[in-house]
Amino acid sequence: IGGWIISENQFPRGELPWSNIEDLINQGEHGKLEFKERFSNRKNERISKNIIKAIAGFSNANGGELIVGISDDRKLVGVDPEINEAGGADKLLLDLGNSIRSNLGSDFHRFYRVIFQSVENHTICRIEVFKANKRIFAFKGGDFYKREGNQTISYSPKDLHELDKSEDW
Repeated sequence: IGGWIISENQFPRGELPWSNIEDLINQGEHGKLEFKERFSNRKNERISKNIIKAIAGFSNANGGELIVGISDDRKLVGVDPEINEAGGADKLLLDLGNSIRSNLGSDFHRFYRVIFQSVENHTICRIEVFKANKRIFAFKGGDFYKREGNQTISYSPKDLHELDKSEDW
């Protein structure tokens, strides 16, 4: 799966190290950082649509990082129960990769990387998303999301047309 790094000390040639996790948590959510407590939304989806929307939103803006296992108020909750439910971190990562591929496109692997990391006895998942060199549409090509400030905004076709007038793609 594209983007997987086994440990934070192993970087493919030219790849930058990960930012310090404690520094990111202390920053709180902002335009390039979002926290989610869980991958799932408890509706029998292992990977919720909100995860996919956040990833798409970052790729259509200037990139950013999604950290799963931290609440909006910066409390570490971890994804350990979801790792156990999936049958291990590798299987959860496979589910994440499959969901990204089916919802954002088979070539999206070039625009993100993932690492599971232990912080204060909790496992979190960090998904670093890079700015895409093209528009990324989610959910079979129909929905467009973009990160604006600390929100992921959904654009209607009319909104997207207005965006075309104001930005270069």
